[in-house]
Amino acid sequence: MLLNFLHIKEGTFSSTKVWATAFWIAALTLIIYLPALQNDFVNWDDDKYVYENEHIRSIDFKLLKWSFGFQILNWHPLTLLSHSIDYALWGLNPIGHHFNKHNFSQR
Repeated sequence: MLLNFLHIKEGTFSSTKVWATAFWIAALTLIIYLPALQNDFVNWDDDKYVYENEHIRSIDFKLLKWSFGFQILNWHPLTLLSHSIDYALWGLNPIGHHFNKHNFSQR
């Protein structure tokens, strides 16, 4: 068990305390990173991966073939698929792209 690995006796923490602690850590993390959603795209690689990339604008077989067979800066087929899903959900609104990347820790 994880508790044994961490040398914590069972029953030491009540379920309420654990969930409350997890909630406050998540809330604090959200508060700290919330200002990042106001940022625009950057021109390090967002131009090649997102706003100038015509391939991510439709989710179809051509996208799958392209993303697994093409290399922009590095070979990132799942990143390209993720950008395509972000584009389908948010268009070119950077808030949505940043929200997904921060919450799913892809970059």
